[in-house]
This record gives sequence, C-alpha cells and structure tokens, in this order.
Amino acid sequence: MGMLIALGPGQGTNLLSGLLPHGVGPSRPAARIVQQSPVSTAVTSQPFEVVSRQQALINADRAAAGLSPLHWNACLAADAHRRAARLAASQVLEPGEGVKAVLACGLGASAHEELGTAAQGIDDAALNSSFMNNPQQRKFVLGPFHWVGTAWALGRGGIAYLALELS
Repeated sequence: MGMLIALGPGQGTNLLSGLLPHGVGPSRPAARIVQQSPVSTAVTSQPFEVVSRQQALINADRAAAGLSPLHWNACLAADAHRRAARLAASQVLEPGEGVKAVLACGLGASAHEELGTAAQGIDDAALNSSFMNNPQQRKFVLGPFHWVGTAWALGRGGIAYLALELS
C-alpha cells in the first residue's frame, strides 16, 4: 500500500526528505490537462497531468451531507493544473499563491486550495478519503463553495500531486 499525504494551508513539507530513494517508482508517460470533463485524460509528455475524479467524489460527500454539488470551472481547473505541475516539478508540497489565483477567476469572495500527494501514483479515492477524514480539510470540502477545479501531476519517482481549487 502506498503512502498518502494530504495537506492544507500552512502544512508544507518537503516530500523527498528521507521518504523515497531517488528514482523509485515506475516511469510514466505524461499527459496534459483536459478541460472538457473531470474524468478525461490525454497522453503527451512528462510530467503526467490529469484531471481528477475529485469533483465526483466531493459531490457524493456533499450530497451525503445534504449540500449542493460543486460545478466544474475551467479557470479553477487551469489554476489547479499550474499548481499541480509546479508541485511535481519542485516535489515540495507547500501552499503558494493558490487562493490569490482562485480569487482572480472572479467567482466570488470565497476561495480555498487543498493540496495532496500519493507516493504510489494517482489515487483519487484515497486522497478524497484523506480529505474527508481530516476535520479541517473536511470543513473546506463541505464548505460554502459553488465551483471546483482539480488536477494531478506525476513527478519523479511516480509521486502524484493533486491541486484542488474551490470557490
């Protein structure tokens, strides 16, 4: 079973400090983000980036809590794509200017970003479970948001990075 880390704001860490030997994990073909559907992928070149299934999983969590679903937003997805790609390149999971970029999408005054990683590759279900089992992250996933954009990027050693943008 792989290691899974999900961090919110102010919980940055260098993921490679003693975690994995350099080069551990399968070499993967890369892909680019696809703006059409939250479950689409398209293959191109390194690093691997894919729109995740987080929207569907989050909306199921929200429905179970009696909340309205989040709607996909191309601006948030583009920001998530940039953030995930930067995380995969730096291999450091720490907050940046994600909320500022989310606010720049002009979807309202509320914005939030969640970041996560999985050492064994892309795993939407495990990361969603991690978000929902962390009280602080759960509060945001089930928060007063209407829009979502998500993206994964696969870094060296098969480590997957997720950016989840909410507004």
